[in-house]
Parts: sequence; C-alpha cells; structure tokens
Amino acid sequence: MMSKDPSARSPQSILRVSHIIVVMILVASIACGLSSFAQPQTQTQPQPEAPAAVVHNGQRLFVYYSTLEGLTPADRARRTALIIQQLSDLPRFDPAKISLKETPEGTSVCYGDTVIATATIGDAEIAKDSTTHMAGQYVALLKNVLVKRVEEVSAGKMAMGVGICAVVVLLLLLTVVLICRTASSCCERIKRRKDTAITGIKIQKAELLSAEILTNLLISVVQFVQFLLIIISSYAALLVCLDSFPSTKELAQSIRDTSVAPVVLLVGSAVNYLPHLLALAVIGLVAYGVMAFARVFFDAIEAGSIEFAGFDRDWAQPTFKLVRLLIFDIALVVALPYFPGWHSEAFKQVGLLFGLLVSLGSSQVVGHMMGGTVLTYTNAFKTGDRVKIGAHVGDVLEKTLFVTRLVTTKNEVISIPNGQVLSSDIINYSNMAKQGELVLYTSVTIGYDVDWRTVRDLLLKAALDTTGVVTDPPPFVLATTLGDFAVTYELNARTDDASRIERSYSELNQSILDRFNSAGVEIMSPHVYGLRDSNAAKLPLKNLPEGYRAPLFRTSVVEEG
Repeated sequence: MMSKDPSARSPQSILRVSHIIVVMILVASIACGLSSFAQPQTQTQPQPEAPAAVVHNGQRLFVYYSTLEGLTPADRARRTALIIQQLSDLPRFDPAKISLKETPEGTSVCYGDTVIATATIGDAEIAKDSTTHMAGQYVALLKNVLVKRVEEVSAGKMAMGVGICAVVVLLLLLTVVLICRTASSCCERIKRRKDTAITGIKIQKAELLSAEILTNLLISVVQFVQFLLIIISSYAALLVCLDSFPSTKELAQSIRDTSVAPVVLLVGSAVNYLPHLLALAVIGLVAYGVMAFARVFFDAIEAGSIEFAGFDRDWAQPTFKLVRLLIFDIALVVALPYFPGWHSEAFKQVGLLFGLLVSLGSSQVVGHMMGGTVLTYTNAFKTGDRVKIGAHVGDVLEKTLFVTRLVTTKNEVISIPNGQVLSSDIINYSNMAKQGELVLYTSVTIGYDVDWRTVRDLLLKAALDTTGVVTDPPPFVLATTLGDFAVTYELNARTDDASRIERSYSELNQSILDRFNSAGVEIMSPHVYGLRDSNAAKLPLKNLPEGYRAPLFRTSVVEEG
C-alpha cells in the first residue's frame, strides 16, 4: 500500500473539522451563560439605621444606635420615653429599685420587673464602649431626672391635696348639718301629725298599732336614714382626702377595694338570688301579717271585744298559740325550697338528723302538748280554780301548753306535766262551788244504844253551825253502815266557797264534837264501851250529869245446891 501525504487532505475533512470547532464554541458559550445564572447575585449591604435619642421633658438622656427585637432605634427611643414618663408619674418612686440585668442582647436597666432601656451589643460596637458602662450611664441619668420630677410632683400634689382636704371637710360639715336639720324637721312634722294624719290601726274595738307606736316607728326610720347618710358622707370624704396625697393614694385604693369589693360581691349575689329573696320576703311578710292579725283577733276575744257563740274566752290564748305554730309551720314548709343549698346533700343530711332527733326525743313533749290542748278545750279547770289533781290539792296558778302549776294550801308551787294531769283524776272544787254542788261530808260511828233521830239532829245542827254551809239545799244525814258494834252516820252539807274548804272541814268537825259533847252522846265504838265496866264515860267534865260516878265492877254470888 502506498502511504498518503498528511498535508494532502480533502475539502470534506476540512469542512467537518470546522463544524466541530463551531459546535464546541457554542457549547462553551452556553455553559458560561448557565454558570453565570447559577451564581448568586451580589447583594448590596443595607445602610445602618439612624441613631435615635431618648428625650424626656426636652432633656436628651441617651442614644440608641442599633435595632432590638425588630424595633428601630427610633421605636426603641419612643418606648423608653413612654416608660420613663410612667415612672415619673408614680406617687412613690423609689430610685433604689433601679438595677442592671445582663441579657443575651446586652445590659438592661430595670425598675423592679419593668425593663426601662437596654444597651445592646450593637449600640456598644458603634459607640465603641461596653454595654455595662453604657447601662451605668443610663442609670445615673435616669435617677437624676426621675428624682427631680418626683420631688416636683410630690410638692405640687401635697399642696393640692391640702386644699382638696380643706374643701372636702368643709363640704362634709355642711352636709352633716343639712342632714341633721332635715331629719330633725321630718321628726317634728311626724310628731305634729300624730293623732291627725297618723292614727292607730284597729280591728273592731281591738287596736293593732297605736298612733304612739306608729309615730315612734316613723321617727326611728328617719333617724336610721340620717345615721346611714352621715356614715356614707364621711366614708366618701375620707376616700377623697386619702386619694389627694401621693403617699396615701394606695391606702385609699386599698380601703376602696376592701370595702367596695364585698359590697359588689354581695350586690351581685343578691341580684342573682333576687327572685328567691323576693319570694322569701313575700312569704315572711304574709306569715308575719297573718300572725299579727291572729294576735289582735284572739286578744280581742279574750278581752270580750269579739264574741263567738260556743267559744270560751279562756280558749283565746291557747288557740292563738296553736294557730301561730300552725302558721309558722306552713310558712316554713313553703319557704324552705327558696333557701340557698336546699337541694344540697348537706342540707338534706342536716334535715334528716334534725328530724330523727325530734322524732326520738319529742314523744313525751308531744304527749304533754296534746294533754294541755285537751285540758284547755274540755274546760277541766281554769286559772284560779281550787282543784285536786291526783294527790295534790291547790289553786291553779298557771296553765300552759306543757305544764300546769298549782299553789297548795301550804304555799307550795307544784308543776305537773299535762300528760300526767290528763291521766290523773281531776276534781274541780271551784266549779262545783259555783254550781252549789260542792259537798262537805264526814262520818261518825255511834252505838246502837243512841236513837238515830238524836244523832241526825245533832249532826244537822253541827252543820248549820259551820261557816260557809248553805241552807238551800239543806244538809242531810245518811246512815251508811250497820256495823257489828256501831252505826256509821255520814253528814253531807253543801258550801259555795271552795277557797276555804279545809277550814270548813275543820269547823264542821269542831261543831260535831261540841254538839255531841253537849248532848252527852259518846262518839266511841260500842265494842270498847262494852268492855269497860268501872271506866268513866269519855266526856268533858262539864258535860257529865250532876253526881256522876264511874260505875264499879259488878259481881254476884251464885249459890249452888
């Protein structure tokens, strides 16, 4: 084979090479363009914010250079100026509470928990200083400015407070004088209208409220309103005076909160509970009015101003007590659902315990009460009657719903429960005496050797000799027993005075002794008489016949055979 000359190339190869070169150039250009788009564009550095000074009352305090928490220096300056203004208005500014606090942003100037200003790291870099030194300068400037401001404000407010207090005290005195004069004038008008415009409240002849009571009631209301207005005026004046001085403003606020907060809470609770309160008030007023009407009504029955056929005047007060108890029970049952906590478990448990105690311990009390009620309406006895209850005899001192009290003839007061009274025998001597049926009776035993007519006459004469024995119907004698050795005679005589029944019995027995002794009739059992040969008769010496000699023993001789 023959070798070819390298320089001898064909035109086609040359054209091909040129195409390849063009393509490579285009690819290189496109790659450079893409690389230029992929590279980030160069950003321009932002210009730093303009410094802003904190100005208070025209005085330049310090300058902020950098931003903080998204706030520009101007925003920071406005915020710090506002905080300084608030501190200057405090009534009790304490410079000792200003302190420094290190934070990640720099050094902060604080008043208590409030941040006043912050010297940031950016501020320090621009000012070519440290944050601590800058914050220390802030503190010195703040103390100087705020102390002067507080002194100026305190002096001005003190002078103003003294003036306000003087005016308030003067107004308080004028208000008190006006209230007192108005109250005095109202009281005088009420007194002048007594018995004219102000009259008593009456039901038939019974007076419920007299004009004197109504007048005193209205005067008491006026005096209460007067006292309340004076207290309210003094309270308001005290708060105004305390609020006028910077040093006592907090005390005034504390008093206002302490006194007003309970009132506000109470008013709020009362408003929320107002429907139930109104219901309780209506129930209470109705119950009180019905009780007052019942009292006046039954007092009038007792006094005889109101009369009903078949209703004894002595039943008035016991009936009123029962009616009052009934009214109270009904009002309580109706009002209980309106009390707070009525549906609570505690209320139910307390009610259950109270009911259990009443049911266990009130059986005897209820028995005595029922006994008193029965005794009242059966007219067994009245106050002042001479009665015998069981073994006790005396005058009825008091008759209540639970006990009856007697005063015996020995001046002893005995209290007997009505349950026991009801289960005992009751003898009403006074009631029998009023009807002329109180009988004095006594028995004597006389031997068979005395004629019964003689005994009867002696007993009747003895009865007529006794004080208090009535002759219509006349006394009478009963031969009650024909005994083995004697006859028992019973004398019965009526009297109309139960208060001296014991004295009447004593006089009756004395009269019997006098009559029988005068007649020479022995009041002695015959079986004793039959065994007393040679014993003298048991009679007073003046009643023995003349020449009386005691009998001797009688003997006789019987001859036998």
